[in-house]
Parts: sequence; structure tokens; C-alpha cells
Amino acid sequence: IVSELLIFGSECKMKETRKQQKENTRKHIIKTAYKVYSEYGFSVPAKEIAREAGVSQGTVFFISQL
Repeated sequence: IVSELLIFGSECKMKETRKQQKENTRKHIIKTAYKVYSEYGFSVPAKEIAREAGVSQGTVFFISQL
């Protein structure tokens, strides 16, 4: 039972870490988009924001859906 609790505890910690990682990525993309839009205007394609942020274009689209 103790080992099951330890495994469950580590799973919870991993989920929380993943949750924080997702939030950090979202914030990074938003900051990057703000920077790119302020430099080049709103006609910049999402792939340029993705390139600047170092993420995939799909990640930018996913974040914009939230």
C-alpha cells in the first residue's frame, strides 16, 4: 500500500509539473506574439510566431483556441 501511495504521489507531482509546463509555454507564446505583432503588425502569420517562440505552429493554434 505504501508503494502505491508513493506511485500515486509521484503521478500527482508529474501532472502538476506538466500543468505548470503548459502554462509556461502558453505565457511564452503570448509574450512572443506580443513582441512580433508590435514589431511587424497583425499581418504576421502564425508560423512566424511559432518560429520566434521555438514551438510548432500547431502549438500556437492550440494556445489561441484557449
